[in-house]
Amino acid sequence: MHVLGIVIGVLGAVAILALNVMYVRRYGRFVRYLELNHPEHWKSLGSPVQFEDEPRYGSFGYVAYFANRSYAELGDPELSMLGDKMCGQRKWMFASLGVLVVGIEIARRNFG
Repeated sequence: MHVLGIVIGVLGAVAILALNVMYVRRYGRFVRYLELNHPEHWKSLGSPVQFEDEPRYGSFGYVAYFANRSYAELGDPELSMLGDKMCGQRKWMFASLGVLVVGIEIARRNFG
């Protein structure tokens, strides 16, 4: 049974890694699109770029911006699609984190 826990944990970790790489790429596309097509809005957000010294991923403003779908207020279907895909992908990342935690817990209980 502990092997099952290890396999589940590894699958969760691999999924998180893959989804995170995809998320960073999508975020880069989102930011570039926003900068090129809605420069005023992009500037009002603090001129975000894909790789920053202090990433905004965890900041309250960043989370609220995507949770409230503030990007959709611009009425740009392409921007809305990019933002919605990012939000959907975050849900999968959290689900993968749950799989990782379950796998670790199964393995931990069977090793102890």
